[in-house]
Order: sequence, then C-alpha cells, then structure tokens
Amino acid sequence: MTNIGLVSCSKNKLPVPAPAYLIYNSPRFTQLYITATRRCDKVFILSAKHGVLKPTTIVHPYDCYLPDMDQSYIDQWAVRCMETLRNFPGDYHSFLPSTYREPLEPYINFTYKLHGTFFQTAKALGKTGGGLIRGNVMEWLLEFIYLKRLVTVEEITQEFNRRKYPQVTTNTQLGRIQKHPLLIRKGNLVRYKYL
Repeated sequence: MTNIGLVSCSKNKLPVPAPAYLIYNSPRFTQLYITATRRCDKVFILSAKHGVLKPTTIVHPYDCYLPDMDQSYIDQWAVRCMETLRNFPGDYHSFLPSTYREPLEPYINFTYKLHGTFFQTAKALGKTGGGLIRGNVMEWLLEFIYLKRLVTVEEITQEFNRRKYPQVTTNTQLGRIQKHPLLIRKGNLVRYKYL
C-alpha cells in the first residue's frame, strides 16, 4: 500500500509565484514537508484556498489560512479535499496540525498522526524564521526579480547597494542566484522561472 503524507500550508508565503513546496515559507512547514517526504511515497500539501496540491503545482501568493476561516468554509474545504484524495488510495499519514487534521478525520482513518512535541518544537522554531528559501534578503530579491521580469546582475548589485547591504551579503546572494530553484541565470541576465 502507498504511504501518502499530508502537510498543511502555512500563513507565511513568498511574495511571488512558486511551486507549492517552496511558496509556503515557514520553518514549521519546511520541517514537516521534509519529514513527510522522507517517510512517505507521496506527499500532498493541503492549502486553505486550493485544497489538495501536488508539491510541484505552481501557486500564486494568496491570503487564506484555514484557522482564520469560519466553520462552514472549513467543512466545505474538507469535502473538497476528500473528493481529490479519493483518487489516491493508500495509507494516509498526517503531518497536519489539528486545525487541518480534525476536519478530515470523519473521512480518513489516518494510519499515522504526528502531533505533540514535534509540533510544539516546530511552532517554536517557526518564530525564528528560515523556511526552505526564507529570509528577508531572499524574499525582497525574488520579488525584485519577479517584478522586473528580466534583470542584470549589475541591477541586482545596485539594488543591494541602494539598500546598504555589506559587500559580503551582496556577494553571497549573487552566488546563490545561480543555484536558486526559482531563478534562471544565463550569463549576466537573471529571470524568475515561473512568470
């Protein structure tokens, strides 16, 4: 039987479109997603707005978080999720906080539920920042490149200088651009991958 991991979205999101596994931008999400991918054959992300997402689905930023919604919305969300999940039979493993797991429990008999100390630790770590690609520098840089559509390395350097970052920060971030999963660099030009 296929082990299917379910992870919830996060309130923190990148300000630019990205694959679901990257747009949700909290340390808690990162920890849960990585744990689920190591333990399960398939992983889906449960979005408060979109329902069930494959990790590679491109998602645009949105402002919707399940704990902030009324009960009627949550009930409809759970039904929508179940309609999608029926297409993926298997043993379901919950890496979900109770606000996402409990609405699904009438429909799913979870084989595994991660809760308690792990969630408390993840929540505490969430206050420090640092998702898969989180950080104030990288967030504004991604948005800067996304809005410009196509930018030169010189323009990026000028923006770092305008914001008064030390040269070491500028050099470090320029080095990361080459390997960044949301950016494409060819020579002196950089563009956002998901326009």
